[in-house]
Amino acid sequence: MSLASASGRFTFTSSAPAPHWATDGLYYEFGPSPASPEGVRVAATKHPDGSLEVRVDDGAEDVTFRRPLPPLPAGLLIGVTWNFGTVTLFVNGTRADSVTLPTSALV
Repeated sequence: MSLASASGRFTFTSSAPAPHWATDGLYYEFGPSPASPEGVRVAATKHPDGSLEVRVDDGAEDVTFRRPLPPLPAGLLIGVTWNFGTVTLFVNGTRADSVTLPTSALV
């Protein structure tokens, strides 16, 4: 299975590591998640600058998203979909970003 040659979706959740984790200026690691049935793993990092980095890896390709952290409730819900080379990130149910893999990965 590959992000470039198949389609699927995966959800990764994590509870809050501290009461004010989303705004406290500290660094937090979430994951990596257990692998999906297709072999996709997700990991997330909250950076001190308030950005959220999400890494999606299927063992062949990997995609990294880094965006400002949206307003969050107590925990973190990451959703990822992939459709033949297009990988889309959702954070707490809202579409956050999408990338298309380089054509060299689609061969």
